[in-house]
Amino acid sequence: MTERDTHDNDVDESIDEGAAPQAQVPAEIERLTSERDEALARYQRALADFQNFQRRAYANEEAARLRAKADVVRDLVPALENLDLVLEQEANQDAARAIQQGVKMVRDEMLKALAGHGVSRIEPRPGDEFDPNRHEALMHVDAPDVAPDHVAQVFKAGYALGQIIIRPAKVTLARAAE
Repeated sequence: MTERDTHDNDVDESIDEGAAPQAQVPAEIERLTSERDEALARYQRALADFQNFQRRAYANEEAARLRAKADVVRDLVPALENLDLVLEQEANQDAARAIQQGVKMVRDEMLKALAGHGVSRIEPRPGDEFDPNRHEALMHVDAPDVAPDHVAQVFKAGYALGQIIIRPAKVTLARAAE
């Protein structure tokens, strides 16, 4: 036997001795790859769940904030209406005019404060088209100059907070001609 033959035999024997562990390597790689893929999938699902949770939490927070504002506005609207009633009175004396001027200033400040919080008045005019989402019809009246089922008269202004109607404007509608 030559040295080369001896060396080739040693290589063959080392391959045979390591054959059992080398046969396990592909199976081990496959197992580890599978575990990695499962862990990655769990991570991605958890991340997606967390992002959905964040979106829902933000939406809930915004809704709660709007409801809280709406509650405040509902409490202020009657005070504004009382101020409107005083301002509609005929002022004949100087003292009455001064009081009326003061009440007007308070009313204007309240409206400014509400506007700063996103509140707007709903003030339809006679002849405007009736919008059941923004107006509340109290009755039908004869109004020859107004198209049927259009606003004939406004009793009270309405109020909205963004897209939320705090209270619709209270109106009468023109009756259809018979």
